[in-house]
Amino acid sequence: MNLKSTIHKKLSNWVYLLYHRAFLPYVVWRKRRKEKIRILYVLQYLAEWKTEALYLEMKKHPRIEPLLGITPCLELPGEENNVMKYCREKGYDFIILDPEKTLVNQVHPDFIIHQKPYYSLIHKKHRVINNIGVPCLMLPYSIHTTIAPFGINSNMSYVSWRHFYENQSTVDAHKEKHRLKGINSVVTGLPFMDMLTLPPSHFPNPWPDKKGMKRIIYAPHHSIPQSFTKDINFSTFMENCEFMQEMRDRFRDKVYFVFKPHPLLYKKLVVIWGKERADLYYDSWRNAPNSHIEEGQYIGLFKHSDAMIHDCGAFCVEYLFTGNPVMYLINKERKDDNLTPYMRKAFRLHYMGWCHTDIEQFIQNVIDGVDVRKEERAHFYREELLPPHGKTACENIINAILGEEDYS
Repeated sequence: MNLKSTIHKKLSNWVYLLYHRAFLPYVVWRKRRKEKIRILYVLQYLAEWKTEALYLEMKKHPRIEPLLGITPCLELPGEENNVMKYCREKGYDFIILDPEKTLVNQVHPDFIIHQKPYYSLIHKKHRVINNIGVPCLMLPYSIHTTIAPFGINSNMSYVSWRHFYENQSTVDAHKEKHRLKGINSVVTGLPFMDMLTLPPSHFPNPWPDKKGMKRIIYAPHHSIPQSFTKDINFSTFMENCEFMQEMRDRFRDKVYFVFKPHPLLYKKLVVIWGKERADLYYDSWRNAPNSHIEEGQYIGLFKHSDAMIHDCGAFCVEYLFTGNPVMYLINKERKDDNLTPYMRKAFRLHYMGWCHTDIEQFIQNVIDGVDVRKEERAHFYREELLPPHGKTACENIINAILGEEDYS
């Protein structure tokens, strides 16, 4: 790093620290004194809106007025229509946010909730710098899977008043690499963790009634090496995509499969394969007698399943809430040294899919009811997956915003 860069970094760190230690405390103090506090959720992407439980909890709180604001999706244009459709089906009121106007001018919120850590995926007028008098809450759409610097030291990690975390061990791991040493980090648990602890009866069952057949999810990640950063290289799709079709067809009388691709996988395949081949692959899962595709909300899918095969980082923890057996497909180029301690523990509770033989054996074990790691997963759930303070994550987050109870 040259002298000019070093000076710029030190000056920017000083500005950020002043922002957090002098400006934001005064702003938050004023907001908390209000009788009614308006909290705006900025939504673009249905599959990543995992704060619904918090929204519903806030609606019941006497001092909070939660608002849903939907804006054009920068990552997948048109995806915002699925968010609007979902909100209409649920009967939720929402606002269409104009990307050419600031959030302050449109809604006058007291706090703003973002779920993406990347400025490039937030409309310029909706970024913190253009809404400077409104504290931003960084509420991630998934668990913090890695300690890769590009995620930890994002712009949002500096400008957010509060960055909510699932547990203390992840905060400690991130603090070591964070330029501001995690000055805005707070441990509350995350809202979708509350949803994941609910029994299956709370969620619609998206599986068809196929008596006697096991229900297995195949959930490939989108980080195909040809298309993604070296810091996140989970994907094994190219090695296993055709074999998983073979498994679907071979076990068609015993297993019903759901293909649950990451929402960005199709877009990547169109670039690498071309649209015709990508469509053929997706159609094979859509049209087979013992499979279909799910591309939206997935908690009900998890809760009513029997097992999952995947290579997605966040699912390593999220699926463990079901108590069901789960296999992780191994990418031999994958880096383990950038995982959070929490993720490493969760990862070790998976059956490992190093080769096609491992995958086939796992499917057969699910059919036969063989699961030697069941008690290990149950122990991890009791010890590691519940939010702190004996409360739900949603209760903790509300208390953190208001400065009450354990967060006073």
